[in-house]
Amino acid sequence: MSLLSKQEEAVNIPLYYTEKKTKSGFNKVVVLDDDKAKKLMAVEDTKDQVKVLNTKWKVLTWKQQTEITKACTVYNPIEGVQDIDWFKYRDLRIKQCMVGWDMVDDNGVPVPLQDIAIDSLPADVVFALVMKYDEETSLTDEEEKN
Repeated sequence: MSLLSKQEEAVNIPLYYTEKKTKSGFNKVVVLDDDKAKKLMAVEDTKDQVKVLNTKWKVLTWKQQTEITKACTVYNPIEGVQDIDWFKYRDLRIKQCMVGWDMVDDNGVPVPLQDIAIDSLPADVVFALVMKYDEETSLTDEEEKN
């Protein structure tokens, strides 16, 4: 593969989660790691507790990465230097890298992948999605050795 080849292939990333009720009656989304989710899904009594959000992501080109970084650069008047607004950086990355999902609402109607929908997700879910994207697009130590 040439370094200049366009990588049109999307990276598929499932996010496993369950919902728990707090003592005050609030429904809390709990993100599950893949191993725990697969163990729960293998058991008849617990398999229905696990839900999955399937997502598709693109890998950024140098130009796209640079545009995100530029958009997040802010002037720090106290230190007199340029800084990165890491909150904005993370927000732009998920909104520009995630290109698809199978989210449905409570009535089973597909939810379009739009900024407003991402903004409505629980923070834990967004953090987990970004972390899973970083993991899936990075080499493990074992992969680096091969």
